[in-house]
Amino acid sequence: MKSGHFIASAVSAICVMSAAGQSEREVQVRSVDFDAGIIELFNFSSGDVDLSRWRFCTHDFDQARRYTGADGLNGVTIEAGTSVYIHLNNDAPGGDPNRVNRSTIGGSFAGPLDQDAYGLQLYFPDANGNISFGNSSLIADHLQWNINGAGTGSSETRTAQAVSQMLWSSTGDFIPTEADSDAIILTDLSGDEAGSPSEYAVLRNNTRHDEAVDGDLADDPQSPTGVALSTGSNVVAGEVNLSDDAVLGDRDFVTIDVPAGQQLAGLTLLGWDPNDTGFIAVNSGTTGFIPGGATSGNFLAGVLVNTSNVGENLLDSFVNQSVTTNSLSEPVLGEGAYTFVIQQTGNLTQSYALDFVLVDAFVCLADVNGDGDVTPTDFTAWINAFNNNLPECDQNGDGACTPTDFTAWIANFNAGCP
Repeated sequence: MKSGHFIASAVSAICVMSAAGQSEREVQVRSVDFDAGIIELFNFSSGDVDLSRWRFCTHDFDQARRYTGADGLNGVTIEAGTSVYIHLNNDAPGGDPNRVNRSTIGGSFAGPLDQDAYGLQLYFPDANGNISFGNSSLIADHLQWNINGAGTGSSETRTAQAVSQMLWSSTGDFIPTEADSDAIILTDLSGDEAGSPSEYAVLRNNTRHDEAVDGDLADDPQSPTGVALSTGSNVVAGEVNLSDDAVLGDRDFVTIDVPAGQQLAGLTLLGWDPNDTGFIAVNSGTTGFIPGGATSGNFLAGVLVNTSNVGENLLDSFVNQSVTTNSLSEPVLGEGAYTFVIQQTGNLTQSYALDFVLVDAFVCLADVNGDGDVTPTDFTAWINAFNNNLPECDQNGDGACTPTDFTAWIANFNAGCP
């Protein structure tokens, strides 16, 4: 997306609680997007959860015990397997009940919400609809971060309470951010409630893994490198070299997870150097396969690439140019785990960059205002989305908000909705 992406991250909680408490502790902070000023809550439970009377308690280096309004989330329900986004910059798109402005919630957050020392708790009410912030058993979730672990100030004001409930590993444990970190995202999506810094990835801009900075991507198909995606652009960059050994060559294996309610709508080849033929393929699941005749049927699709493909969405090629046994029926990948293999087909070192574009799985792209109908009012909504760099602007699935999306919106409008 052209603007801040609604990224993803979370903390966990385990507890000696009633069944209701366990359900409430499955509502977790799944991501904190510093650039966009958005906190994402995700419901890992199997049932819907009413967030009425739920409140945040936040602290930073200088401020402690900043509470949101007692009634700010009244009427907000977070459905099973879905997210609710809190927009601290009050830029939530209208008409979406899953996006809530800070001004609606009321009260206050410690601020600014940035990469420096910060602690965040999410509380749920007791059986009488009340919250006592001194009652540790009412904490649904906790996480804390600071820059390189330096300078905590007031950010750990309630950490000991979270530790007592096994919601956090220990006082003094911080998710290590940097001054240019873009977001924090939960990488353990099991719904486990016990939180610690090791369960999170800290994202820099839109780069999720760069071998030059983050180390070598896995070359073992049985142990791919997991890359956590956020909504929008997610760049992975590396080098591969098949060498003279077609079995032991340096391929890269990357596993991603597409959450419920979202889809991978783009796999843009950003770089491929030098200009020589390579191969990129995808299969379902968290392990991969070494490409070859015997494994061709295991891939959902696979294509040959060279420098001429730079700038293209390879998901389109997975539909109509696949060289494996199978091909995609449409240029998207829905909910689930997928493993990608990137390899060079000759004896040379190949540099590449891929952009994995994750978007909300809109039922109908043309229905920009989400009212269930495709009408001229959606054009007004699209103009607003374009002017404010909102996810709904991206009508062609390329991960960017540009004037070409207007042409795509017209095509989507004319096609209508099922």
